[in-house]
Amino acid sequence: MRNADIYAKITERVLAQLEAGTVPWQKPWSGGARRRPRNLVSKQPYHGINVFVTACQGFTEPWWLTINQLKKLNGCDLGFCRKPHKHAHVRKGETGTPIIFWKAREFEAYNADLDAEETRTMFLARYSHVWNVAQVEGIEHKVPADESIVERAFAPLDECERVVRDLKVPVVIEHRLDQRAYYHANTDRIQIPRPETFESAEHYYSTLFHELTHWTGHPARLNRPGIAERTAFGDESYSKEELIAELGATFLCGAVGIENRTVNTSAAYLQHWAERLRGDHRLILQAASEAQKAADFVLGVTEDA
Repeated sequence: MRNADIYAKITERVLAQLEAGTVPWQKPWSGGARRRPRNLVSKQPYHGINVFVTACQGFTEPWWLTINQLKKLNGCDLGFCRKPHKHAHVRKGETGTPIIFWKAREFEAYNADLDAEETRTMFLARYSHVWNVAQVEGIEHKVPADESIVERAFAPLDECERVVRDLKVPVVIEHRLDQRAYYHANTDRIQIPRPETFESAEHYYSTLFHELTHWTGHPARLNRPGIAERTAFGDESYSKEELIAELGATFLCGAVGIENRTVNTSAAYLQHWAERLRGDHRLILQAASEAQKAADFVLGVTEDA
C-alpha cells in the first residue's frame, strides 16, 4: 500500500471521531504515564499518531497486540481455532485498530557531486492492525504490571510543576495581569495569566503546556517552521503549529495524569479541523509526530518505539 493510502486510512479514523463530535486528541489516556497505550509483548509505548488512534477507542486497558503476537502467546490460529475456550482469540465481531510503522529501504542513486553511485535510505509508511486485550478471549498470559515506570507519590499538580522545574533548558515564564497566553519567539519567553485567574489548576497547566510546546519550536531547540519562521495568522504553517501545540499539550497532560482543558469542542472547531484533514491526509500524522518530539523534549526522554 502506498504511503498516501496509509495516510488516508489513518485520517479516516480521526475524521470519524471528529464527525461523531469527539476530539481524538483531547484526552488520549488517563492515569498518568503508566497508562499510556503500549504493546503488550514489547512493553514499548506507542508514539505520535498511534497514541491517538489507539487511545480514542475507549478501552480502559492500555495494552495492545498484533495477530501474530497473539498467535505466539498460545499457539492458536485464532479465527481457525477449534477450541476457542482453550486458546487465545479475538472475540467475534471485534475489529482491529490500524497503527503506523516505518520500514527502511535502501536504494542506489547517482550523486552528481561525487560522480558516483551511493546508497541512500528512504522510509516507507506501513500499517498493521492491533487489538486491545479487552477484545481478546482465552488469553492465558497475565497482563503484566509495567515495571519500567515507577509509581510516583506526587499529586498530579506536583507532577506538572516537576515537568517545568526539571527542564534541561530553562524556560522564561512571565505571569501577567492580562488574560493572554502566548509564546513570544523573538524574546523566547512564555506569557501566561496568573494561575489564580484560571477556572482550575488543570486548565492553567494545560494552557502552559500548550505554550511550552510552542517554545520547543525555537531555532535553538527543535527548529520548527511554524516558530522559527515568521508566519501570518491563519496561514498553513501557523495552523499546523497550532495543531502541534494542541497535540503536544495533550501528550504532556497525559504524561502527568490530567486532562487537556484547552481543547475547543465547539461544532465550528470540529468542522474546521475536519476540513483541514480532508484536504491534507498527511497533516495529522505530521503534526502528531512533531508534537511527540516536542513532548519528549520537554520531558527529557528519547524515542523508544
